[in-house]
Amino acid sequence: MLSSSKLTGYSILPSILILILLTACANPVMDGTQMQTNMSSPGSLQINLMTSETDRSVVPEDYADAIESYEILLSGTQSMGPLQVTDSVVLLEDLPLGEYTVSVVALDSEGVTLAAGSVGEVSVTGDEMGIVDVELLPVMGGEGSILVNYDWSAAGFPAGGVDKVIATLTPTGGRPIFVEVEIFDNGLRFTGEYPTGEYVFSCELFDSEVLISSVAETIQVFDGFETVTDIAFGTELFNTVPEAPGMPETIQSGLSVNLNWIDASDLETGYNIYRSDDGGEFSLVGTGLPANTVSWTDSPLVPGTVYTYRIVAVNAFGESEAQEISITVDPLIKGPAEPEPRFSDLILGDSENLIPLALLLEGFDNMLNQSGLEILSVTIEGDVSARIENSNIIIDASSLPYESEGKELVLGYTVHIIGEPLNDTYSTDGMLRLLLTAPEVEEIAEADLLEPVQGFVYDDRSTMERKMRLYEPPDPQEIFDNWGRLSNHAYFSNGEDAEASRVKRGDEADMALLWKLKNDGDGSYIEYARNSVYAGLVSPDGQESEKYTLEATVTSKDDDDDTVGIIVAFLRDGNSNYVLEAARSQGSSSGEYNVEPRQGWGLIVRRLSPGADKPEIGDVLWSRQLNIGGVKSDGWKNTRSRIKVVRNGDRVTISTTDWDDEGNFVPGSVIDVNLGSERQLARFTGPRKFGYFTASQERTSFRDISMNGGVIQDKLFYLDPETGESEVWWYDTYSKRWIRMMGTDIQEVLGYPLEITNPDTGETYLIERRGYRRGRWQDWWNRWEEWNRQDRRDEDDKVPQSSLIIDREQ
Repeated sequence: MLSSSKLTGYSILPSILILILLTACANPVMDGTQMQTNMSSPGSLQINLMTSETDRSVVPEDYADAIESYEILLSGTQSMGPLQVTDSVVLLEDLPLGEYTVSVVALDSEGVTLAAGSVGEVSVTGDEMGIVDVELLPVMGGEGSILVNYDWSAAGFPAGGVDKVIATLTPTGGRPIFVEVEIFDNGLRFTGEYPTGEYVFSCELFDSEVLISSVAETIQVFDGFETVTDIAFGTELFNTVPEAPGMPETIQSGLSVNLNWIDASDLETGYNIYRSDDGGEFSLVGTGLPANTVSWTDSPLVPGTVYTYRIVAVNAFGESEAQEISITVDPLIKGPAEPEPRFSDLILGDSENLIPLALLLEGFDNMLNQSGLEILSVTIEGDVSARIENSNIIIDASSLPYESEGKELVLGYTVHIIGEPLNDTYSTDGMLRLLLTAPEVEEIAEADLLEPVQGFVYDDRSTMERKMRLYEPPDPQEIFDNWGRLSNHAYFSNGEDAEASRVKRGDEADMALLWKLKNDGDGSYIEYARNSVYAGLVSPDGQESEKYTLEATVTSKDDDDDTVGIIVAFLRDGNSNYVLEAARSQGSSSGEYNVEPRQGWGLIVRRLSPGADKPEIGDVLWSRQLNIGGVKSDGWKNTRSRIKVVRNGDRVTISTTDWDDEGNFVPGSVIDVNLGSERQLARFTGPRKFGYFTASQERTSFRDISMNGGVIQDKLFYLDPETGESEVWWYDTYSKRWIRMMGTDIQEVLGYPLEITNPDTGETYLIERRGYRRGRWQDWWNRWEEWNRQDRRDEDDKVPQSSLIIDREQ
């Protein structure tokens, strides 16, 4: 057996002789030059061979007993060895000065390597003897065993106080392996065979699910040896409360506060949260939070309140120290940071000043959710009224005198979170200063105004979009219920009028009631069911117009070849009906009289009177015809064609499609006339009724009606209150959707200056070259004349620019 403290060996002989002999015996390749050099070197080195336990390894006790000898090799300034020695302390003298690396292997009695070690950068100087310790570790490469023992009674743990142990063995670079340990009343034991290498043995002790102690130790397994260790558990965890949580923080989200912290303990079984409101007593508000929790949410809270929270970790032994943090809950609506005056013009004399709600909401943010903000109520000082309407505040300043120009009024309002309860928690107040200004009126002569029109025009986009969603093309039901009816030379204002006038079957009133409203897979349509009769539907009283567009697909189930079409204009004169027709036929219109258009398409002036040769068909006074698509000898038989009429004042343009090709109007089908150019056409100048007719063609129907008569129905106009620019939207009956007419404004479509009135809202707008104004031209002019008489200032500085007169050229 070799002793690790023995200091014997070559030091009992003369040092030079020992070195020479050892060198000669152990290194037969040395030559005389090397030997002479060694003898003249003045340095010395002591090598201590260490086989004891180190701080990283539990070395088996029996492997050191098997070591019989060592081989030492020096390399560097002078190479030497290997030297064969038996003691664990070796002294080498007369070495050349310089740097060396010492390498050592330990051998058993049969020369098998048991352990090895090396140390580099060993210095040999002439001043004093160098000393180096070489740690020898068993050589790995096979399999060894592990034995772990622990007696926790020595650590002060009560007997039976540990009821669960979790142990893992983790190889270097590998994943933890859960291992079974034997538990006794006062300790544990673990054994196992494992490949050589380095492992970490981890162990946790629990008492009723509470961690009371833990340890992790690095051990090494060597080839053929048993590694034995006695684990030392600390008592500092036993009967100990958890550590306090670390780094608490608070984050407000709406009416909630999110608490976050760091889990700083392994001993907790849960957490408790205590809260104080505005410096009051603390109360328990969060309990039952499981171990490892790192966040908790408190809700609902009251804005403007200071909340202080204490967060503590708990286990069976009590609570940790508390971590305390405070937060003041902000209002749910964040208003402008600085209440600087915000101004908007208020036009004197205007009963409907528009202040967009969006302007009032500028600078306010919803801190609760994404639902947005709304204005609940408004108040205003002075002899002025304000109300909320659609997306604007409407302010009536018509009662203020002209001398009020330049003064300020304050508009107060309440901002609220949409969809939330109506209380102060979800609301806040706002203020807007209003500067009273006089309007600027563009000088327009009444004679320059175009004829007023009706159309769906809006300066509020949400209202226009609602109109788009609710819009439906002209409904056959509405036409059937409300339109006037023709029967030969008779006229009835509607179906009820015809029913009241009916005396017997087959009379004029009875034939006027033969219109039917039907429905199939393609939708509803209007059909007339009688032959040898002229029947028609015309627009109601009060809807006469000279600007409109009419379209319809016409067809007949019957094989007759007579005429159907659109009434371009209708005039009732005494007992006679005068009709301007866009007529489509299959070759005839009245049997033997051969009323045009015999070629299938034309524009006709017809008179229906009691004195006509054929009262049920009437007299053709004027016609212009074209051959479009040819005519068939077998008549209609469900053949279809689409007809379009556009009237703009005295100009009438009609066109049609080929048979059974309703989607494509034939360019060569256009007939364009001026009503003032012909005597027979002149009677239809000015606003007239319009509609649909059938002339002696049984089972005629009208489908896919597109009507823009009187009121402009197939277009919507949006007037931007901020820029004065306009948008024109057109309804496509085929795709059934609204399409914006890009690059087109209301002035291009309708002209200017013009008054246009929305029939739904009753609002009138004056369309000018550079923008628009709400209200009628005459109202604005009268106000201006009144103010102008009161104020004699120079024209250049008479009035400031009005915010409601928006110049698109600026």
